Order: sequence, then structure tokens, then C-alpha cells
Amino acid sequence: MLEFEQLLKISFADSGSKADIVTNLEATRRWVLEQNEENLATARAYFEGRGAFPQRAALNQLGGVFLTDFYVMVAEWVDWASGVVREWPDDVREAPFSRAVAEHALRRAERVEAILGPRGSRERPAEAGASHR
Repeated sequence: MLEFEQLLKISFADSGSKADIVTNLEATRRWVLEQNEENLATARAYFEGRGAFPQRAALNQLGGVFLTDFYVMVAEWVDWASGVVREWPDDVREAPFSRAVAEHALRRAERVEAILGPRGSRERPAEAGASHR
């Protein structure tokens, strides 16, 4: 289950105004910067060999990479969404649907199976590597 309050507010934005969406996106921008501040300090500490729990460095790295990628994804999304919403009319119900964005999202969703294989499959496709990007 994914719980992300900022995204929930976007889902119901048609009950509000464009200004409400802009306010929510700004709050999301502040949130991700705040969350990443400790993440960045921790990443630097481990990289420099002075992490708080050196005996857990490898385990902490697994979670750290997930959180880092999540914060980067949210930062990229809020930057993109802010630019999109800036061009919208004041009545968000009249905002245009972008087929180009839909196609991009579709291709990204298809990558999940390309990386992990189809649901129910236990084998990973050969082209998917285990290394982190």
C-alpha cells in the first residue's frame, strides 16, 4: 500500500481550484527537500566511512537507495507537475489531457515487466541487470 498525502490531494483537486493544486505542489516541494536533507547527510556520512552504524552499512544501503530514488522521483514529479499545472486554466476540470504524457507513462509502466518479468513469472528477463542504474 502506498500512502502519500500529497498525491491524494491531487486526486481530489477537481473539488478545489488551480491555486489549491499549486499550494499542494509547493508543500510537496518543501516536504521532499526536508526529507532529503537528512537522507543526504546520511549518504555523505556512509560514503565518507563515518556512518552511524557501520556494521549495518550494507543493510542500510538497501533502504537508503530506495528512499533516495523515492525522493528523486518525487522531486522530478513535483517539478514536472508544477510546470504542467502552471499552463492549466483556473478551472482544473478544463485542463487538457496529454496523449504524449499518457504514452510516456504507459512505456514506463511496461518497463516494470521488462525489469522483473510478468506477474507470476519467477524468472527475470536476461536484459535486466541486478546493478543499480
